[in-house]
Amino acid sequence: MLWVVVIPVISAASLLMLVRRRKKKNFIASFAGKHVLITGGSKGIGLSISKKLLQEGAFVTLVSRSGSNLEEAKTSLVKELHCGSDQILTKVRKTNISLPPFPPPV
Repeated sequence: MLWVVVIPVISAASLLMLVRRRKKKNFIASFAGKHVLITGGSKGIGLSISKKLLQEGAFVTLVSRSGSNLEEAKTSLVKELHCGSDQILTKVRKTNISLPPFPPPV
């Protein structure tokens, strides 16, 4: 009867020790040499992400709807991070979506 209690306790303790010892692995250890596509990369979070990735040695492609903002972002990144302009590609994405008008309020 004692084994009914002892075996589950020992099993739970050994399982707990295994879970604690297991280290979490990063999804991607390093972005060095990787090519990353960033939409909305001319401002805000996209620009911050591109800075971080360029510091790690990644190649980035920035996509934006505004060509002027995109060129400003590229020149600021090259000046600030002293990276080569060949590490940064830019693409202006024009949207040709026409949405129907909203129905009148009821």
